[in-house]
Amino acid sequence: MKGSLSRTNSVLNRLTVLGTSDIASDSDNDWTDPTVVDAHVYAGWYYDYLFKRFGRHGIDDRELRIHVITHPVNRADIFFQPGDVVGLFYLNAFFCPTCGTDGRSAVVRSARARRSTSSGPGIDVKPFSAALDVVAHELTHGGRRRRPAD
Repeated sequence: MKGSLSRTNSVLNRLTVLGTSDIASDSDNDWTDPTVVDAHVYAGWYYDYLFKRFGRHGIDDRELRIHVITHPVNRADIFFQPGDVVGLFYLNAFFCPTCGTDGRSAVVRSARARRSTSSGPGIDVKPFSAALDVVAHELTHGGRRRRPAD
């Protein structure tokens, strides 16, 4: 999402659909964005685990693709955002069942903030995608099997 809160909210509120321009890419395959790399790798490991351990295809066993939205907000803006935005996008990660390309599900990765103990009262903001357990946890929310339509 390139740190655009307005674009992120537009996607979350179904005013905008994710498209090909939202897909992370790198022309020389020398990836320099660790948030995107972590999200991609950990989502892949999670998919592999589901497939190898349980024989599942996709997070819902119905070929549901895995989408991970990174950079929903600009981390440097944490001090200029209202509390509800900080609570949702900076101190949280969540699964969005209505986001994604082709109406498919997506996972939104945010950043975690913690008080810095060595440098005073500042806040150290790190991406949630840097933690395999967080990525897997949020993807698990999208993996519930859905009943066929009656």
